[in-house]
Amino acid sequence: MSDLESMLEQLDLIGKHMWDISLDKSSFSSLKTKISDLEAQIAVHDALQNTVRQLQESGTSTLTKPQSRVSKFLETLYGNNASATDESRWNSLRCLDCETFLFIAVSYTPMDITKMPRIGFQYLIESAPKYLSKKLLPPRWMFSRELQLGVADKADLAGIAQFKRRYHELEFDMNNTLDDEERRKRPRAEGQSNDKDGPPRKLLLPRYYK
Repeated sequence: MSDLESMLEQLDLIGKHMWDISLDKSSFSSLKTKISDLEAQIAVHDALQNTVRQLQESGTSTLTKPQSRVSKFLETLYGNNASATDESRWNSLRCLDCETFLFIAVSYTPMDITKMPRIGFQYLIESAPKYLSKKLLPPRWMFSRELQLGVADKADLAGIAQFKRRYHELEFDMNNTLDDEERRKRPRAEGQSNDKDGPPRKLLLPRYYK
């Protein structure tokens, strides 16, 4: 039995069991709240999984207007009217690390965030970093042309300096990491070594005697 089949079976059992018991008004209210919470979690998981699937299959090229979405998010968070949206959920987005923020930005629009139920947004903020850490994505997906253009388009916003610094520091670290990995994978020429091993060593050949 697959994981999905197992979950659906458990939900069916709950539905059947509900008719075998008596619930008061408060219990029905609690049940409705729990189901509503689960529905919100499923919606968030579906949106994030869709982004992961597209990134794994073809990078940012098949995402829905990634450049525009990133630009609009940055404008909302750091633009001239940022104070008008300075509520708790936007502050929560500002506090996220760059990768999680950009992951959310290409998965939703600012309007989606505004309309999202409170429990759905709470689940998004709490679960997105952990969910993202478990997924294997292209190493430079955050620095694709579309996302870089989205960031560059809002580079002059008054409050964006800290975000830009974090973003470019991440790119610098990523480039260094990839360069190091590439050097380690590169086959060595006979008798030579990597720079980290010091000067090239003289290759000692066996001596043969007649």
